[in-house]
Amino acid sequence: MLSDILSRGMIVPAFVPVADAFSLGRTTEAVSLRDFQRATLIVTTGAIEDAGISNLVTVEACTAADGTGAVAMGFRSRAQRYSTTVDLWSALTERAAAGYNFALANALANSVWMLEFTADEAQFALPGAEFVRAVIAETANKTITASGIWILEGARYPQAIPRGVIV
Repeated sequence: MLSDILSRGMIVPAFVPVADAFSLGRTTEAVSLRDFQRATLIVTTGAIEDAGISNLVTVEACTAADGTGAVAMGFRSRAQRYSTTVDLWSALTERAAAGYNFALANALANSVWMLEFTADEAQFALPGAEFVRAVIAETANKTITASGIWILEGARYPQAIPRGVIV
């Protein structure tokens, strides 16, 4: 029987690649954790305007895909600064519900940022929460090219053809 990552989880766009990705702020697609145990958001950046970039990211648990009842929650993060090393990740770090400025004064283009949390953590932040999303605020008016994907893991009901998670 053929098997791939999608038989164990799901990968969906959080936001498409775009220049000035966080201008006026960006809210990712909300994804359902009803059938998954863990969510990881991967944000890749390309060209940056200069070292003064600043982007505050928060993660929200929601009771509906439209953000109903959104409550900020804690998460963990790491970074890979490709301009420095291709395969070296920073330490996994706990982040408070208030968020994390993932691109504060980062003069390095071509970085990868990872944020992760579990369905149980979303439920702890907001009982009854099925959905999660990330909100990225541009706290300094600087251009940064970026895109993002959600990786959902720990399928509660593994199957050959995955169910949709963006409702």
